Amino acid sequence: MLDKILFLVIGWILGLLSPIVADFFTKKRQLAEIRRGVLVELGETRFGLANTTLAVAGTVGAWDHDYLGWLKSVLDSYRGPRDEDRKPLQETVTGLLNLDEQQLAAAARSMGAPTSPALKKHRLPYLESKVDYLASLGPEAQRQLLEIQSQVGAINELLDDIRFCLGKSFDSLPPSTRQAIDASLQNSYRAVLHSSRNAADLIGKVNLS
Repeated sequence: MLDKILFLVIGWILGLLSPIVADFFTKKRQLAEIRRGVLVELGETRFGLANTTLAVAGTVGAWDHDYLGWLKSVLDSYRGPRDEDRKPLQETVTGLLNLDEQQLAAAARSMGAPTSPALKKHRLPYLESKVDYLASLGPEAQRQLLEIQSQVGAINELLDDIRFCLGKSFDSLPPSTRQAIDASLQNSYRAVLHSSRNAADLIGKVNLS
């Protein structure tokens, strides 16, 4: 009789725990999928950030071997659907690395300023839609993701400033105004380059495990 009561109690307890256990493993599986999704999106964003910097760096005279070596390392580490876009860019960077400083400066001057369509904004829609799920990550991972979002937001604001200044460059302006706009453009290009490198480096260090 006691054995029957014990089995009934155990069965009752297991019945209560079963949904809890199932929910635990479901959430664990969902979080693993979300982590993978976030890492894929971050990888694509990192490639986009690095891609944008090439024209910007040339405009502000920052095509040096330190920068190009950094860009090559980012391109070499990329694994994703835009591999066909990566290959010609990788070849260009490898060729530039074989030039000396004077040749790099001449190549940058011949390239000219980046056009507005080339300066695309960066979005993190998947990450932004899954913020609630990522609350279960450790504080360091959350800090990294928030910092990346902040850097990307700052870059997008700078790109808006650049587009505004590029639009004004077609207007008939007095020399002093045009000089001010040109100076603002150069400052914004430098800020985009600096922030893009920082954001790409932050993404490379993200640990969501």
